[in-house]
Amino acid sequence: MFYTVFKFYTIIIISMKQFPFITIFLFIFSFSYSQDGSHSIDINSYEQPFIYLTDGTLLLEKDFFIKKRILFGDLFYDMDGNKINIREIKYLRFEDKLAAVYSQSYSQRIENGKINIYKQYSSSGGHYDSRGNFRSGSSTKTYLYSSGFEDLKHLSYKNLKKDLSVFPDEVSKADQKVVLDILQKGRKRDKTRLKLILTGVGVFAVGGIINQLGENEEGVANLYSKNEKIGLAISVVGLGISITGLVLKDERVFYINSVKEYNKLFN
Repeated sequence: MFYTVFKFYTIIIISMKQFPFITIFLFIFSFSYSQDGSHSIDINSYEQPFIYLTDGTLLLEKDFFIKKRILFGDLFYDMDGNKINIREIKYLRFEDKLAAVYSQSYSQRIENGKINIYKQYSSSGGHYDSRGNFRSGSSTKTYLYSSGFEDLKHLSYKNLKKDLSVFPDEVSKADQKVVLDILQKGRKRDKTRLKLILTGVGVFAVGGIINQLGENEEGVANLYSKNEKIGLAISVVGLGISITGLVLKDERVFYINSVKEYNKLFN
């Protein structure tokens, strides 16, 4: 090893005398390569706190940035004392918590592996602060995912179908099928939910029309009563169908499980 290093530097010294421009080029190239490769390591391999900016810059705490705790979270500053805006942050890690930034709000990681899944609450309600602590509020949730430092994507069948199609060479077809079958169950659940909701809305509308006929037509009083009862009954059935669709198990649970099975194949 020592001989190899010595030989390398000997070549550089000779080159500096005979080929100065080539030497300068090689030096710049090697420096650039080391800089670009400095954050190419998997995002899950870092144990120390860091901030990863949207421009691809990786900042390690104390070396390149500091944080100041305030009442409702943390503020971040570079070593020159300039505040790092949340718009500039893509990912950040503190202690054992990893978070992503989406729509200027922090999303905590809930699944760790080849693909990381993040959960974010709507901006009108609860959210995770910079330390990964949840601030209670609305129960509306958004699930996002990414591989390493790549851009975040919504947890959907369309996105996952593409990203879960690449497996390690040694993985069997049977193991691949487990992942894809769970993903397909999520898609089926999504379609079933939509069909039930739309069917329920349609039936509810028909019931409302019949009810209106009973209220507006002039005729026998019994006809009014009959139409109103039929319309009300149909509307109740339609409402029940829609509610059934709404309370079905969230298809995103299947998507999360498919990612979990996928991550196991890379362990």
